[in-house]
Amino acid sequence: MIQVQVNEETEELLNSLVHKKVEKVVGSQSIKIFNVIWNSDGIDPDNNKEHQKYLTQFCDTFTSDVISLIAKAKHEKENKIRQSEYYSHFDEILHHLKFCLTKCETFCGQKEILNKAKDYILDDSNRKPLVISAESGAGKTSLMAMIMKNLKKWINSDYIGIIRFLGTSPDTINIYNVLRSVCGQIADNADTIMEPVAYKKMSTLVGYIPRFLRSMSTKLRKPVVILLDSIDQLTDDHDVFSMLWLPLFLPPNIKIIISTLPKEHGILKNLQKILTEPDNFLQVPILPPETGKEIIEKYLSKKKRQITTKQMVLLLSQFHQSPTPLYLKLLLDEASTWASYTLERHIKTTSNIQQAINFLFDELEKKFGRQLIKSALGFITVGFNGLSEIELEDALSCDNYVLDEVYRYHNPPVPNLIRIPPVLWARIRFEIQEYLVERLSQGKTTVFWYHRQFIEAATKRYVTGDDKYTLHKTLFELFSAENGVYKDIHLSKRNLLLKSADRQVVPQVLSSVNPRKLECMLHHINHGVHIISVDTAKQSVFCNLNYI
Repeated sequence: MIQVQVNEETEELLNSLVHKKVEKVVGSQSIKIFNVIWNSDGIDPDNNKEHQKYLTQFCDTFTSDVISLIAKAKHEKENKIRQSEYYSHFDEILHHLKFCLTKCETFCGQKEILNKAKDYILDDSNRKPLVISAESGAGKTSLMAMIMKNLKKWINSDYIGIIRFLGTSPDTINIYNVLRSVCGQIADNADTIMEPVAYKKMSTLVGYIPRFLRSMSTKLRKPVVILLDSIDQLTDDHDVFSMLWLPLFLPPNIKIIISTLPKEHGILKNLQKILTEPDNFLQVPILPPETGKEIIEKYLSKKKRQITTKQMVLLLSQFHQSPTPLYLKLLLDEASTWASYTLERHIKTTSNIQQAINFLFDELEKKFGRQLIKSALGFITVGFNGLSEIELEDALSCDNYVLDEVYRYHNPPVPNLIRIPPVLWARIRFEIQEYLVERLSQGKTTVFWYHRQFIEAATKRYVTGDDKYTLHKTLFELFSAENGVYKDIHLSKRNLLLKSADRQVVPQVLSSVNPRKLECMLHHINHGVHIISVDTAKQSVFCNLNYI
């Protein structure tokens, strides 16, 4: 029997780490000590009963401790925010405030329009909502965030500020949820209750809001400013784009500011029909060069980066061709990777947002592979309100072309089971996270593009011709699979054929409790009709009594 020698220095360092450093952070109660006989083969539960007993005890202790920590955290959170006693959700409000701070970090300029917003808020005689419009990427979201931030400076007394960045969270997709959430937050601030019958459905809520605002105005006796950004990001439920839900006559201490795209869904035209005061409409102007330079310096300072004078001149010349915050953000994301010795002639230049987005896609393809990016971004673009992260990983795992590229240098780790490594999508999302948004679709949180220009660029690049139909067919097969997906795949780089390889996808049960499956199957049949056979469509949806 080989005598195992203990490295005394290593043992001493390990004990010092655990008992002097880690214990100070997590506390002695979180340190668990297990004694086990060690041998040269390490832990071998198959041939050593003591080792098997040790692993069982370790796993049981770990599981029970984690469950206790989760229960403790849940209890502390419930005690802290008393969710059952409030209409508004703490996490939802916190999300929008954090989003607001993020948008304010590199904001510069637009003093004229900010002053007009200030004048509106302080003018008790203006009893109508204020409308701010701008083209996509022109900075209206950042402007709304700055209005929220400046309220404390503008209003020299106690006030209530409420902001919702529509489309950035699951609860801000549907206008009914948004209005109910806003009213609930006002009621919570007033420590009052809303009429239970009044907010149970959209039709009664719309009629109740003017009466509710009058009541809160009298009760609160302080300014209340409500900001709703990007009305165009809402789903079209409840005839939302007619804007008939918007209260047109407000109490003197309550202000509503909304923002929208100028042409999308006819929102601005409908607002101009019901709001006749031209002073209540503001259009965000383009950014002047000096503001662009200020934003660049602020952004690079935040990233702890610097660029040369010549690089700054090049950056400003590009910005001058399309002076919008979104275009500048795309330019800055690229500029932050430049080195001081990067020559101007080696920098690829763009002249508009679409070119900048395509340059971003080019860089992603170089980093992760064209097929993976093409399929990942294509699936997000054609998905029904986007895709959840697990749905996206499932879809990529059903795409043989993607898997053939991923498994170029090694075989799948488990025989006859093949799936996309989850870390790949996590890395891609990290690169584009500021251009994505989470939405709620039939009870599931999905990921989709936040800016309309990204939808247009991704559609033009990845969702055309046969590629479009193939994406829809893959997703249709995924949502149709009640018992998983098993398909043959030939890994050309490995010269390996896997018959009926298990893709380990989440089973999609055909049931009324899985409404997303029902919606997605119909959506992808309608858009993939040229590649999905008529017989398949009939058997799965149109003539399937269980589906109907």
